[in-house]
Amino acid sequence: MKSPPTYGQGETHGDARGTFGYNRLARSRPMQSHLGSSYARAACALAVLACLILGCSGSGELDAGPAAVDAALSDASSEDAGCTGDEACDDGLFCNGAESCVDGACVAGAAPACDDGIECTTDRCSEAARACENLGPDADGDGVTDIACIGADGLPLGQDCDDADPDRYPDNPEVCDDGHDEDCDASTVGSVDEDSDLHVASRCCNRVDGVTTCGTDCDDARGNVHPGAPELCDDRDNNCDTMVDEGLAVLTFGIDCDGDGFGVAADPPAMDCVMPTTPAACADGAGAWVEDTSDCDDSSAARNPGLIEVCDGLDNNCDAEGLVDEGLIFTDYYPDCDGDTYGDELASAFSACETPGTPPACAGGSWVRRRTDCDDTRAAVNPGSVEICNAIDDECDGLVDDITDGVVVCEQGETRSCGGGTETCLMCVRWGSCF
Repeated sequence: MKSPPTYGQGETHGDARGTFGYNRLARSRPMQSHLGSSYARAACALAVLACLILGCSGSGELDAGPAAVDAALSDASSEDAGCTGDEACDDGLFCNGAESCVDGACVAGAAPACDDGIECTTDRCSEAARACENLGPDADGDGVTDIACIGADGLPLGQDCDDADPDRYPDNPEVCDDGHDEDCDASTVGSVDEDSDLHVASRCCNRVDGVTTCGTDCDDARGNVHPGAPELCDDRDNNCDTMVDEGLAVLTFGIDCDGDGFGVAADPPAMDCVMPTTPAACADGAGAWVEDTSDCDDSSAARNPGLIEVCDGLDNNCDAEGLVDEGLIFTDYYPDCDGDTYGDELASAFSACETPGTPPACAGGSWVRRRTDCDDTRAAVNPGSVEICNAIDDECDGLVDDITDGVVVCEQGETRSCGGGTETCLMCVRWGSCF
């Protein structure tokens, strides 16, 4: 059941006894001047009488409420009748009602009705405010009344969102903790920002009605990590969205073991947004990581897509077709086994973009570009030789012993007269001596 309202003389608390009662009787009110000392004596008598009837408190204060004091004053005033208006009866107090002068006597007023009928309020009469006060409860003693207590106008009589927690009320500084709400504001979590990036640390939280709100900085030790920061390729969640290195281009890196800047795919594949920092494993030691994995031979620096084709029997430029020595000028070469710089006219051509480095099958031979030697076993027989009479086609013109270069002089064995004698056509179609 709700307690009855209280009354006070000057402060908001008090029960109108003691000093209030005594002062009222002792100082009385200025009546007509002719009452003089008789009124004072009556007041003193009344004070003694009241003390005997109602009982005085141990402190010497009158143990009586406002109504009892007004009644006693009315009785005393009736003996010294003579008030001429309400002003003469006014004791200057509010909480005991407005006194009036009735038939020459001061009559006590009715105390204000301060009970608002609302169960949660504390009702009292304040002399300081000269009004009734209907206050909401402050059970936790933090100086802020309970927001749950609704006044007659339908509005809360206070703003304390938790009247059982003395460390939770509006404007109480919010601190960084794991969920306690200090200021009745679910959106505030504290102000810890150790990396000075203007974002509160995520360890600062506020939990209200089962909903937890925390700071947004997922790494308060790094100023480049916070919501809105650009994502970097560093295996960190730079923008605090719970994802790492998202949105960055993922590259596939290869291993370069021959040091030519081109590599082959790693097994398993090395895929990341930044080049790996650990050395790549190669058979002859640590290799390097490269972005280009198009090397067709990672054991030879003379073969990679950045080279031009040279005449070496290799696919130097690693073209997609795997062609060897493509685009170069090729020449036919022939074996010269007798060393006369003329190749065997019966040999097959060996086509190459440069003089072959491997000698032909015959011992001591070499490769030459002309194939005109009719006998590659005799160095003296070749198109550059001079025909002699030896029953051999020395100059490889298809004629044997044709020392006259094809001019018919005589037939072998033929005779003719000469200067008193006879001469005979000898071998190699020439005339012999005249006998």
